[in-house]
This record gives sequence, C-alpha cells and structure tokens, in this order.
Amino acid sequence: MSKGIVMPLVAAVVVLGLSALLAWYFFSSFSKSSSSKLGPSISYKEAGIPVPEEFDPASVGSPHTRDSEKHPDCCNHPYWHKVYKATSFNGTTWNRENVLIEEHASVPAILEKDDGSFILYYVNGDVDTMDCSVSQDGKDFTKGGCTIYGFTENKVWDPYIVKIENGFYRMYFYAPSKGLVREEQEHKIMSAISKDGINWLQEEGPRFEYQGIIDPAVIKMGGVWRMYTWYPKDAGGPGNSVMVSATSNDGLNFQFEKEFNVGGGIPEIVEYSRNRYRMYFCEQGISAVTSTDGLDWSRKQTVLPAGPGEIVCDPSVIKSGGEWVMYYKVQEVNSSPF
Repeated sequence: MSKGIVMPLVAAVVVLGLSALLAWYFFSSFSKSSSSKLGPSISYKEAGIPVPEEFDPASVGSPHTRDSEKHPDCCNHPYWHKVYKATSFNGTTWNRENVLIEEHASVPAILEKDDGSFILYYVNGDVDTMDCSVSQDGKDFTKGGCTIYGFTENKVWDPYIVKIENGFYRMYFYAPSKGLVREEQEHKIMSAISKDGINWLQEEGPRFEYQGIIDPAVIKMGGVWRMYTWYPKDAGGPGNSVMVSATSNDGLNFQFEKEFNVGGGIPEIVEYSRNRYRMYFCEQGISAVTSTDGLDWSRKQTVLPAGPGEIVCDPSVIKSGGEWVMYYKVQEVNSSPF
C-alpha cells in the first residue's frame, strides 16, 4: 500500500477514535449526572434522552406531603364527597350503578392499564391531596398509596392521566399553594411520569399557566396534544364558566389556543369514534358536547342528571370491555360544586 494511501487512513482512524472517546466521556458524565440529579428539576424528554427502563422515583426525591388536615363542616370539601360509577353502551345514555366506590374522595380519574387492571385517582379528603385505589375489575378497589416523588408544592389536585411512550404514564394536575385563596394562586398545571401508575416523579416546571384555570383534561388529536381546562367567571359555578384550550407537540410545553363556552365546566375529553370527540362537563348533572376538530362544539346535552338533593360532577370516562364507564363525584346540593 502506498504511503499516500496509508497516511489518510491513519488520520481517519485517529479522528474516529477521538470522536468515540469524546462521545463515551460525554455519555458517561451525563449518565452519572442523571443518576444523581435527574428528578424534580429535569424532565427526561426535555433533557433529550429517552425515558429509562430503570425508573425509580423514590431514589431521586421525597414523596409529596400528605399531612392530615382539619376539614370544614359540610359540604364543599373532598372529605364530604363520594365517588360512584355509571355505565353506557353509547356514551350518552348512562346507567348509574349506585354502588359507593370511594368515600371522602373527589375529582376522580380512572386509568385502565395495559394488563387490564385499574387505578382510580382522586383527591383524598383526609389529606386534601392526590391518592389512589387499585382494582382488578374496576368495581372493588383497595388503597393503592400513590405518591409523587420530588414534588415541591403543597398539594396535588385534579389529577388526569394519559399513556405516553415506552409504557409510561403522565399525570397532569393542578398544584395549588397551601394557605392561598383562589385569587392568589398561580394556577399552573404540572405533570409527573410513572412506570407503574403508583410511584410518580415530578417533571420540571409547569406544563401550562393561565389565570384561574383548574381541572386539566388532555388528549392526543392526531400529532398534537390538546389540553382543556376551565375557570369560573364568578361564584355562579360551572354553568357560568370559560373553557380554555392549549396545544403542545410534545405533551410538555402547552401554548394557549382559545377560550370558549359550552355551558359548563370541569372537562373530560374522549375520542368516541375515529376523529370524533366528546367532551363531558358539569352542568345540571353531567352534560356533553361533540366535535370533529376539538375546537367547534355541538349544543350541550344532559347525559347524567343529578338526583334530588345532590350535585353530580367531575366525570372521568373510559371505554372498557366494549362499554363506556364513567366515575364521578356526588356531593350535597347545598354547596358549590368546586
């Protein structure tokens, strides 16, 4: 082999070797840093790396505070709320089962895992923050002990769970600061990720901030994630409210899209057929509207009316085993529904 050929080959080998060494050094340093610091201040996706298979939230942060609190006398507090279940063959005609699912619980959110088991998330009235119960059949639940590690705020309210890549789940939630009235709150929607649906790790920063918003509901429409939240105009309740939509390409960074009114508040969103969406919300019990684009909605229809002396609100809807299933909260009528 001629000298003119050997020299370029040697140079190429040297360059490749140095590149490999630098890549190994960067990866090694980043991995060490991630194992010790990856927690409440870093989101896996925002850090530009895939969610790891070895995922242990307890190793990177403490569980969020769950102190028992003195609850007010009846009735506008999660301690006085109860969770029930209804079923439907079409998502609009519902049969209330009238079997108590969870007592002293509010704002339910149901997740059916890939293995067919269920996790019901809610605000636990004893500690006024997120908790969960687990079930194999969606009927009989036992306490699950869900917690968010690395959470730096005071409370986790209004949980909403979606499935994301690599078999993980993401929880969106409203994070109020303890001791502040509604007008003083920052009204930010936060998130956490989990592999098992029980142990969660807080992700960095808010997903979306907008004055007054609570109760997020999130769905992927095509290649875009869309979040719906709402805020009450005044003390008139969900019927006198404003819905807010925001969009994101990655499920992490949401940007305001529009305000609109459907005649109620506290949204739940499902795709009931291909590219057709139904939003459930609180008003005269639980009502619903439909849309093909997630922006323009039909006229509302009451699908689960409240009975005498009760408020029915906070719907969480999934399709399971060929039927639609709704978990919802009930409270006495002489109080505000939120």
